[in-house]
Amino acid sequence: MAKVKLGFYGLTVPEQSLRLIHIIKEMTGNVNFPNPSPTLAVMLQAARDLSKAYEMSRNRDKEQVAIMNLRRAELLELVRQLGAYVQMASMGDVEKILSSGFGVAELPAARPPVAQVQKIRVRQWSSLGSLRAIWGKVTAAEAYEVQLSDSGPEDKFFKHYITVIGSRLTIKDLVPGKIYWVRVRAVGRRGAGLWSNVSVQTASI
Repeated sequence: MAKVKLGFYGLTVPEQSLRLIHIIKEMTGNVNFPNPSPTLAVMLQAARDLSKAYEMSRNRDKEQVAIMNLRRAELLELVRQLGAYVQMASMGDVEKILSSGFGVAELPAARPPVAQVQKIRVRQWSSLGSLRAIWGKVTAAEAYEVQLSDSGPEDKFFKHYITVIGSRLTIKDLVPGKIYWVRVRAVGRRGAGLWSNVSVQTASI
């Protein structure tokens, strides 16, 4: 679900007033937001009050500066309330949020449950038709799923071989002299991570 981005912080007072006026124009008659709260009339008056207070404070009179800061704080609080209304009325729909004049906050990239297995190495082992696979341990991994392919490195050829606890495995009962592709992924409490790079080796003869 998309989140409303207010976009008022870091702006000058004149820029904040102009941004609010832009939002008011975008929300006027907008069918996505039939009952703005606070009302657009209240928002427009807040923009006007802030602009007036800003002009009065430009001579740096302390009292006028204090009034301007008060009007600015009032406007930002109303903006937060209006942003909350837009979030609720839009139900997180990106197009509806953008139609209000507000922006959309970037969502953090989804992280896999556990990290990808690295440094996988497969070599021939001592017994006939065997391989030895070793890979780097992954933090928070509770097990490792190993897949094997005897037809190529494409996803469609891999089949489940075994799930193990440690980070090394002897693969047995293979066809001696046949080429095999091996990949591994870590499994944690929240699910599995990405598959490792594929390592290829010929079974021992």
